[in-house]
Amino acid sequence: MEADSERHDKLNLLALYLKNLPDDIPLVHSSATAYGFDYYVANDEDILDMGEIGALNRQFKIQLGQRNNGPIIFKERGAGLEGVVDVLKSYLEEHKHSNEVVLLEKWLDDLITAAEHAYMSAKVSLPQPADSVIDDPSGCSMKIPSNSKNPAKLDSKVLANHEDPRYVDLSDPKDTRKGGAKTHPLLLEGSKQIFQRILDHLSKCGWLDSDLQKRACSELGKNAIGPPAHISLEDDESQTTTADDGGKRLKSGSHVLPLQKSSGSKGGKLPVKAYIGEGRKILKENGEYAIMKYLVCCGVPPTVVDSEEWKELMAVLNPTFISPSSSTIISRLIVDL
Repeated sequence: MEADSERHDKLNLLALYLKNLPDDIPLVHSSATAYGFDYYVANDEDILDMGEIGALNRQFKIQLGQRNNGPIIFKERGAGLEGVVDVLKSYLEEHKHSNEVVLLEKWLDDLITAAEHAYMSAKVSLPQPADSVIDDPSGCSMKIPSNSKNPAKLDSKVLANHEDPRYVDLSDPKDTRKGGAKTHPLLLEGSKQIFQRILDHLSKCGWLDSDLQKRACSELGKNAIGPPAHISLEDDESQTTTADDGGKRLKSGSHVLPLQKSSGSKGGKLPVKAYIGEGRKILKENGEYAIMKYLVCCGVPPTVVDSEEWKELMAVLNPTFISPSSSTIISRLIVDL
């Protein structure tokens, strides 16, 4: 029981550290993250070979790097890295009686050490948990201040909203001057072209509030080529098909995804994570087949995929794709051919 409480405190501390990492670490949107822990999907092949904890340990080594040459160095901050807390919390709870759980506890301690190293390198004080509040026997609440003298780091760049009720915007006045400098027509034409880039930035900027980002995405969608994308969260008979086992499946191009039923709800719901997981699975299958075809047809030794240069190439082309090892290519991919 005491160990669970200590583990819970460490997870909360790691979440606090990752949420307030120093600004000198690049902030990366979840759509372009190299970590991808916010939508972590376990590798089925690794689970069969090493078990669930072993598969997660391997992914941590690939995504976060080795720990034998000093603390982990964070390459970015944002939701893609912060999601590692939820992954650790889920696995620690599910496998708390397993002997291999010490691997995950070691990763938890190493990530906390890495976060503290990031603050120390940036010469920024560590954020402190909120002050505790206890009840006095007389019925009054007493606030116990934190023992640390270092103040918590305030993330003042994140806006709650962009509206100011005291601000009144005036309409643009018409230029009725008969003389003086006039706006060049090319500048007006160029501003219309730059407007698209401004909207694209607004839709991805992590410092803006979510309402402004949604409106920018909606405006960009009006100029999109082709029909609008539609992900139905409710049970839609026109988008479903019946499988052999009597269950419903949601059509997604050439693939059919299972339509999961949510507890306590009459309508079926398909989480967005199911689409992301299915997309990564398709990327994994197509990517492994393309690599195997290249090695076989060009006579390249399979061990080339184990080199650091090959892994660096894969990370540049697509950070979310994990290249198979040479043993996997030899034992499974080429045999299946």
